Amino acid sequence: MPDAEIGSSGGASGSILQLKVRLLDMSSMVWRRVLMPAAMTLKEVHGVFQVVLGWCSLHLYQFRIHAVH
Repeated sequence: MPDAEIGSSGGASGSILQLKVRLLDMSSMVWRRVLMPAAMTLKEVHGVFQVVLGWCSLHLYQFRIHAVH
């Protein structure tokens, strides 16, 4: 399950988010740092995770933001 830390920069219209994505419950630490536009939808963010982690989008996913799924 990915875990992400988020930082941001830029103005309101062109904000860029920096995410550190970590895979939990792995024997060795697996993580990626990603820069992406703040205006991306969660579906687009999912696509970014697929690419940076080398996945093939063969599983279900959900996002939890402040305990809301």
